[in-house]
Amino acid sequence: MVATMSFRVFVLSVVLSTHAASAVAGTPLDEAVRLQREGRNRDAQRALRALLPDLRISGDRHALGRALNAVTDASIALGEYEQAILEAREAFDIHQRLGQRVDAARVLNAAGLANLYLGRYAPALDSYQRALALDRAGGDRDGEILRLNNIANVHSIQGRYADALRLYQDALTQIDTASAGALPRLRKMTVSNLAVLHQRLGADERALALYAQLRTGESMQPSEEAQLLVNEGALFRRLGDPLKAIETYRQAQTRFARAQHPDGEISAWRNIGIVFALDLEDSGRALEAFSAALQLARRSSNRRGEVQALLYRGETLRRMGRLAEAHTDLRAALDGATSAGLSEEQWKALYSVGRALEADGHADEARHTFEQAIGIIETIRTDLRTFALRSEFLADRRDVYDALIALRLSEDSAAPDEVFPLLERSRARTWQDRMRSEPEPHSLREIQRTMAQGELLLEYWTSAAGSALVWAASTTAGIVKQARSADESQAIQALSDRVSQPGDSWRAASITAGRTLLSGLPDLRAVTRLIVIPDGLLHFVPFEALTIPGTNDLVIEQFAVSYLPSSTFLVSHGLPQTRRWKWPWQRELVAFGDPPPSVIGWLAARTWRNCRTRPKKSAPSPHRCRVRRNCIWALPPRNGFLAKDCEVSRCSTSARTRSPTHATPRGPASCSRRQRPGLLPTICSCERSTTSTSPACSWPRCPRATPNEAK
Repeated sequence: MVATMSFRVFVLSVVLSTHAASAVAGTPLDEAVRLQREGRNRDAQRALRALLPDLRISGDRHALGRALNAVTDASIALGEYEQAILEAREAFDIHQRLGQRVDAARVLNAAGLANLYLGRYAPALDSYQRALALDRAGGDRDGEILRLNNIANVHSIQGRYADALRLYQDALTQIDTASAGALPRLRKMTVSNLAVLHQRLGADERALALYAQLRTGESMQPSEEAQLLVNEGALFRRLGDPLKAIETYRQAQTRFARAQHPDGEISAWRNIGIVFALDLEDSGRALEAFSAALQLARRSSNRRGEVQALLYRGETLRRMGRLAEAHTDLRAALDGATSAGLSEEQWKALYSVGRALEADGHADEARHTFEQAIGIIETIRTDLRTFALRSEFLADRRDVYDALIALRLSEDSAAPDEVFPLLERSRARTWQDRMRSEPEPHSLREIQRTMAQGELLLEYWTSAAGSALVWAASTTAGIVKQARSADESQAIQALSDRVSQPGDSWRAASITAGRTLLSGLPDLRAVTRLIVIPDGLLHFVPFEALTIPGTNDLVIEQFAVSYLPSSTFLVSHGLPQTRRWKWPWQRELVAFGDPPPSVIGWLAARTWRNCRTRPKKSAPSPHRCRVRRNCIWALPPRNGFLAKDCEVSRCSTSARTRSPTHATPRGPASCSRRQRPGLLPTICSCERSTTSTSPACSWPRCPRATPNEAK
């Protein structure tokens, strides 16, 4: 089940729209309005509808407008959205004739809310935007902030997250202009909606920071408290406490039921079902919760709630092996999501349908369905104009890419140029997005054209469904399907853990891990440089310390090794344009890497022996001099050396146009006198070196720096 939780956005329109006028106790209309404010919506609806015929005849437009406001809100609370829309239209006409802009905007807002619950997003957006125009024309700041939030809600539901983020932020910047009475609740609404958006995109830390702003004592309506409880339950799930999440969701469901808020109650039931299905593995109780949400959604004509209930119930049935029932629910969810324009629900439904087809032996149909799901995901992702949100958005959608990659790899006809783009698109692509604006990744052939003779690209893919390697040289490419045993996976993990420890306990793991990760490659005798693009836990593997299969040599003794987050960096025309020179004192790159001194010292000792025994047939070239200096620096120091303030020399033109992450170690001679004793990280500059082709002297290359570590 791809979707692991559901969040609630704040909608305050019903609460605000019923307070159009103060009541004078005693009249039947006053009594009916009082019933509606107290939450007795069914009684209020009956009383108000009984009064409407006489009010229409009487010609008292003020009283008629007030009655229509209240009955509209009662109908929405009871889930009678079609009737609410008709009542809102009549009320709008009356308020327009009376010149009451505030009341006209409020009933337009109510019509938008009813359309939103019916899944009619274009009419909902139109109603909200018309209300916003009235708010601005009348200078109603409270209404403007409310409408900005509701318009953003529509964009968020349809997957237009960049537009939603912009509108929420616009509303937040105007909060201080709200009236004193409405300001606390409008602030909570806006901040909560922003937090929900960040949660949906996987930015949990930002969401937590925003929720922390809500811990104040301002009063809230029961339905608003319930909405916060739903979001709090989602955080408990992320923190690994499903029982607390269930308890919180049940509290929210009870509050929504008391407030006669069917949309919120549907959300609470749906979240309860998700916890039972995924965290507690109780499929029976999950089906009960999803069925309760489905019945409530159908009773209240809530199209989005119906689609989501069908989607999650169908996915639960698929996991239980009840494929025929699952297919029925999932197809119904897909049809509903498509007709309602629900982008998130569309790709989730397509993914689940694809999994069901694959389990039923229909591989071609499953492949086509996965491709459709990825197409929708890429469309939504492209719409995100904030780089950080793009990478976070992709975090919990990786399952769809993995499913298609695994399916393609299971085919005998799988070709590297077909699988390679899928591997690239499955990664969080923040750095790629900063370098180029095109949504499509580079083709394998484009990457190969940038590679020099002797370079070999290794792009790994790991998932619960399997693992594989796509390798590419300048003229050839291939796929290695890796079926790792439990022992081999443990050896890879052991190498990552032991390589930083004293002694040679890592050597056995190095042999096993090297056999697992490097087998199946072409003839390596002509290779001088490996370009590694790791995935998953392989980000923690020091490939330099792997033993080459069939030999006793380490990778570092035969090849230069570079690491990249994506093959996009090999395409020089995608790099940002920079000036051709730098002043020597201008820092360009500082990269820190492991392992600590003990292992560096071991590698350096082997390297130093090679440096000392190099035959002196001619005067050393500048490049060889640099190698000797680096070899000396790599020796294990007695007290440790930390070049914390070491200034890095400027990059040469050739270095910048090749690989921005491949670096040459710099020795103490290139550092300022502000060095301090301490541990020995590897400090790299981006100075070009040609020593990798010299068999006389092999020396340690810089360990890689992940995107979060290199600045």
